[in-house]
Amino acid sequence: MQLAGTQKVKTVSWLSCSHADVTVLYYYMLRSYTFDRVFWNQLPSDSLMAGFFRLSLNHKQHAAYLHFQTGSDAEIARLLEQIAREFTNPEPYGEQLMNALMRVFFVLLLRRYEGTARLPRTKEFQWKHAFSAIFSYIQQHYADRTLAQVAAEFHYSERQLSRIVETATGESYAQLTRRLRMERAAALLKLRELRLETVSETCGYASVPSFSRAFQDWYGTTPAKYRREQS
Repeated sequence: MQLAGTQKVKTVSWLSCSHADVTVLYYYMLRSYTFDRVFWNQLPSDSLMAGFFRLSLNHKQHAAYLHFQTGSDAEIARLLEQIAREFTNPEPYGEQLMNALMRVFFVLLLRRYEGTARLPRTKEFQWKHAFSAIFSYIQQHYADRTLAQVAAEFHYSERQLSRIVETATGESYAQLTRRLRMERAAALLKLRELRLETVSETCGYASVPSFSRAFQDWYGTTPAKYRREQS
């Protein structure tokens, strides 16, 4: 599965193999504003991979693409085949249904295969295939995994993993995970029904006082005051 595009049009290409080993290539062309609505809007604002995806697809110096390894995912295949059938369907609301199906397709693609994404390499952006799985893992476990644990998970030394993180993000592992914790905390504090203990624990802090100190150091205000100001 590959996503490619220009400022005006984005293309989804999909290879399908029949039982007779005949390969069929499908192209789905989306207007950029439709792509923004059905792809970018599915990504959380604090998603690490979203930043890498934007950098790749919006880069002006090379062919912009994202490549996902979906294998023989039958549900993904059925969705794209249904979109293709709907394109020729004369019944009303065809465009609305295609957009809805494409939105479901992108959500499943990101949920199941975000960690397989291959991005183009340039002099400025030296992406390696393993990075997708690493950063997807960090995104899921930033609140409870140390640098040493992530390095061991992917069979890197701590020094190697530190270099990967800093090269890709411009931040150290500690800076990156702290930022992700604080961004998550700010989002959770807007949910007034959540207790501070819950927010603190979710963001990986052992106690409310340690969370409050970290939050105030980052945002210049206490969690309680921040929550009041968001109401």
